[in-house]
Amino acid sequence: MFLYWDGYEIDGSDTDFDIILPENVQINEFVDRFLSIPIFSKKTEPVYNTLPSMSYNRGYVAAEYRISKTTFQEQLLSGDYSSLSIMVECLHPERLDDELRSRIYSLSEGRNPHETAYGKVDHPCTSPESKEPFMTVDLSIEKAEEDLTEADFAHEGNESVYNHNFSLTSPIKKGDICIALGIPVSSTYEYAIYIIKHMEDHFPGIKVWGGVECSCGCTFSTSLYGFAQIRFPVEHSVRTALQRLIEYGIIRSSIRYIDREWKTKRSKSGFYLKAQETDWSSPSEKDISFEEYIELVDTSLAMMSDVFEQVCDTAVYIDLPQPDFYGKEPDVSKMLAEEIEKAVPYEIRKEWYGGDERLYRGYLSFVTVDGKPFCEFRIDYRMKEYLLSLMRLAESGRIEFIRPETFKWRKE
Repeated sequence: MFLYWDGYEIDGSDTDFDIILPENVQINEFVDRFLSIPIFSKKTEPVYNTLPSMSYNRGYVAAEYRISKTTFQEQLLSGDYSSLSIMVECLHPERLDDELRSRIYSLSEGRNPHETAYGKVDHPCTSPESKEPFMTVDLSIEKAEEDLTEADFAHEGNESVYNHNFSLTSPIKKGDICIALGIPVSSTYEYAIYIIKHMEDHFPGIKVWGGVECSCGCTFSTSLYGFAQIRFPVEHSVRTALQRLIEYGIIRSSIRYIDREWKTKRSKSGFYLKAQETDWSSPSEKDISFEEYIELVDTSLAMMSDVFEQVCDTAVYIDLPQPDFYGKEPDVSKMLAEEIEKAVPYEIRKEWYGGDERLYRGYLSFVTVDGKPFCEFRIDYRMKEYLLSLMRLAESGRIEFIRPETFKWRKE
């Protein structure tokens, strides 16, 4: 009953998984099964369109092309359409139930090669949510306007989703229905595989290609192992914990954005909230003051809401200090430099685009676990020992000398 496309991928492109189905009833069943995938958000309704979006951005498709679910289903069953599409949002991995989340993470075993962090992070996590969805998937349904053969798909440069990414294993006749599962560059490997396996489990006859085994990882740029989650109990109060981290230079408020080139914007008196991020290409319009942030954290923790919701509400951008920040004490600076070298050797760091500053970037938030407040860091997994060293230095009194420096810096 099924004919299939075998795809190739152009480096850095979006990935599409294409299937040809001959009858509207099967297509309707395919769509229903697709919408039932448990990693899709139930709070956000799918967006239905009368043309493929190929944008993975809900705001991209003009309003006149959007249709209701009822209209979509009527057109799908009648066959009276040239193209339709559905856009759905995926749940953040930390919003999945434990069993489903474990299943998603287990799919990392199939990636070849594995991500660098795979198997090395005790508590892997990703970026806290902002206004952008974690991942958007696009299912497009089109009728071929002409007979097509593999040769029609063998050239590059055409921006059509079909002409750009795929070659055919079988000829397509005019009027045949083609389904493309579009998964964007910003997706995760594990989510992509889960979606495909879910469809294969319910339609055993299908075979899907299209860049899933991309060895360079360019197609799946969002990592489930982007950060390590490290929590410290708040011993006295959020205010005291935060003041201590700032006074010893262990956190500095900083946000990185791109404006022709990567730039860093730093705040001396407040914090840049992740939740206020509007676009990765520009920084937050304003920071939130220290007092405002304390009030926000206290309110969030008092509500005793979902832990990840507390992370999203209170997450701020931070930089950990580099070793030379403590340069007035050569022994301390040297020890920290050795810790960084052990984590990521200089030969590797110097090859990184934008330098090794990326190692020090992360998030700070406050959460309640079992009724007790915790300070949560999300940092590069290789920086765990570095952070622990900083905390031990502060506890031992070896970096007391830095407190006047931080007071002076903030005052200036």
